Amino acid sequence: MSLVDFGRNFDRDFLRRACELGLGCTFSDSAYSVGCVLVSSGGVVLGEGYSRMGGVCDRRHAEEVVISGALGSGGGLEDLRGCDLYSSLQPCCRRLSGVVSCQDLILEAGISRVIYGLREPNYFLDHVGDDYLVSRGVIVIYGGLFLEEVRRANCFVERWHEDLDS
Repeated sequence: MSLVDFGRNFDRDFLRRACELGLGCTFSDSAYSVGCVLVSSGGVVLGEGYSRMGGVCDRRHAEEVVISGALGSGGGLEDLRGCDLYSSLQPCCRRLSGVVSCQDLILEAGISRVIYGLREPNYFLDHVGDDYLVSRGVIVIYGGLFLEEVRRANCFVERWHEDLDS
């Protein structure tokens, strides 16, 4: 795990794009707004998406949207070995709904690297951070970049939790 230790020149651009996508999420005060980009080892974008792409009733996370879209695209991809996943927020390790976590989806798909902009706050549940992915061979890079965009996309979640705390 590293902070802004990008191994490839285009990492910063794809992370920026993921953060921009997060701004397109349908409003929710109880779920994060996350953008995601999936890129092949050759730098080709295989998918882009964001949380709740289908509207307020769509409970899918951005990573789930992008991974399932790439595997179901008919392009013959059986797994995503060697691919990089860029997410505006740290992928979840557990979901309150009981649905498969984004980190488990990443492992099942065979994604090699995960690059994200902001660590997930512990508002909804405690999480194990990056150790789960790293211990299973995934390279994880915490960018710490484009934080303004990520915070702007999630300002309503932060306000909601500030109200709960006061």
